[in-house]
Amino acid sequence: MRKISRRTFLVETLQAAGVVALATLGGRPAWAKDETPAAATGTGLLTLNKLDTYPDGKVVIVTEARDSDGKPAKVQLGVLRQQNKVSVISTRCTHKGCTVKLRDDGSFRCPCHWARFDASGKVLRGPAKESLPWYTVKVLETGDLQVDPSQTVDPAVKP
Repeated sequence: MRKISRRTFLVETLQAAGVVALATLGGRPAWAKDETPAAATGTGLLTLNKLDTYPDGKVVIVTEARDSDGKPAKVQLGVLRQQNKVSVISTRCTHKGCTVKLRDDGSFRCPCHWARFDASGKVLRGPAKESLPWYTVKVLETGDLQVDPSQTVDPAVKP
């Protein structure tokens, strides 16, 4: 058995603790940990608030909806209203699924791995390789929005 100094013992113990901490975090710093729910993809139709609750010309991040049974559902969506037309974009990064953050200029940034997307969801900087998808949405007679996350639309032809 080798004889070590107190200083060597402390340094090696702290190094081992650092390795364990990194393994626990998955190699990601704690501040980048994504604590948002899984994206609403393939979960069936979702109902959001009424169209007139969303301001005109601005993306609003939505984290709660109702599923087809009327039960609360956690989602990662951005709603863009342009007069009486509406579009819905996923706010789930296409790289690892973290929730992207809306920036003041209308673009999106992933806090986990720093991917950047423009206002239309197109990748500006990786590691993401795919654009953020836009989903089919319609306004119901009640004024509520109904989103189908299993059906995507081309952002160039979104309403």
